[in-house]
Amino acid sequence: MIWVYVLYFFILSYVGYVYETIAMTLWGGKWENRGFFYGPIIPIYGAGALGGTLLFTYIMPHHTMMQVFFISMFVSAVLEYVVHYVLEKLFNQVWWDYSKSIFNLNGRICLPASIGFGLAGVLIIYFINPFLLSYLASLNRMKVFCVSVALLLIFIEDFNLTIMKLKGKVGKFDHSYQHLNDSMERFTGKIINEDMALSRPVYKVFDMIDHRTRSAE
Repeated sequence: MIWVYVLYFFILSYVGYVYETIAMTLWGGKWENRGFFYGPIIPIYGAGALGGTLLFTYIMPHHTMMQVFFISMFVSAVLEYVVHYVLEKLFNQVWWDYSKSIFNLNGRICLPASIGFGLAGVLIIYFINPFLLSYLASLNRMKVFCVSVALLLIFIEDFNLTIMKLKGKVGKFDHSYQHLNDSMERFTGKIINEDMALSRPVYKVFDMIDHRTRSAE
């Protein structure tokens, strides 16, 4: 079962990366490659989801939805604050900043985000896990083991490359990675600009309708 949980960790870490990248790209209007690592993974999501799964499966099997919400909310806030603090002190960099959000604490955590993580905990425990964990448990054990080990080795190498990058010791690979990021930024910027351009005639039609309605009144 341990390798099922390892694979589960990587899946939820990837889902977290996809969610944050899409959300921040749409919010900022340009490509935003989220995460600490080179690969498409944000481990804090996988760690939080795995920790909650183990807690509510083995330690608190008889839980209510409200307990899941508030515990997920509290634990995610603590985890997010600690990770933010450690990364900032170790590498003198900030990967997220809630200083402009209401009810924030040193820009590291904020109430709206914590509420969101509480709701995510409920979604994972009650709706995602029953399907995902049973599906992973039904897979061939050797395949799960091989995939999990491969992902673990890639993750370790990614971790090493990330540390080297932060220490300024990554050369050609980092340039290629930056080139990919720049290409994605141009691509998403073009899509967003085209979408805005296509939307302008629609907005003009609504403005004309509104103007004529007001004139008729």
